[in-house]
Amino acid sequence: MHAFDLIIQEPGDKSGPTIQGIDMLIAKDPGAYWEPLPGCNCVKGSAFSTSPRVFPIPMYDPNYYAEGKKNGRVADFKIANFLGFFPDHTQRNAIWGRITNVTGTVDRTAGAAPVNAFPTAIRLVQ
Repeated sequence: MHAFDLIIQEPGDKSGPTIQGIDMLIAKDPGAYWEPLPGCNCVKGSAFSTSPRVFPIPMYDPNYYAEGKKNGRVADFKIANFLGFFPDHTQRNAIWGRITNVTGTVDRTAGAAPVNAFPTAIRLVQ
């Protein structure tokens, strides 16, 4: 999956399979935990150089979605970027975790990357 690809919305309630998938992901690296500030503000205790619990979440372009709905299209989502996520734990139908950096793999035959195709730093301000 690449930035600017189209994705399809799945119908129905997927909370059960999503929670089950996150629990399975946490079980792949159960010793990993998030060390908050004033520490490193990063994953610690992982059995891996990069914890398999850190995964990308696609972010969609809300303008593309809104324009499509306005013109009669069904829910079309165009990937605009990716957000890294470290799941800490699940509780009932909720997933608790941290937004973090996400790394990827390099395809040396892919050519130049599209403009704005890289993860963006997000800051919450008050």
